[in-house]
Amino acid sequence: MARVAVAGGSGFIGSFVCEALVARGDHVVAIDSLATGRRENVSALAGHARFELIEHDVCQLLPREGMLAGPLDLVMHLASPASPDDFDRIPLDILAA
Repeated sequence: MARVAVAGGSGFIGSFVCEALVARGDHVVAIDSLATGRRENVSALAGHARFELIEHDVCQLLPREGMLAGPLDLVMHLASPASPDDFDRIPLDILAA
């Protein structure tokens, strides 16, 4: 069992990754600004003992100690909006991610 941070965890792909990791027994900390991801994508994991969602922009430092309390075994960075529809709307956010 690993403790995994999934940046972009409430996005289309990230949510499936979170579900698969929790299903195999890992503890998952999803970090997402919800700019393009949706809480509904991880609603099946809400309240699960091995899942937590932190609403935060991964381009910014975490604002306080303890948000990621404890060590991580793996970080998966899936927090870049990839839809062509987003390129005109948030081009600098895409570049920063």
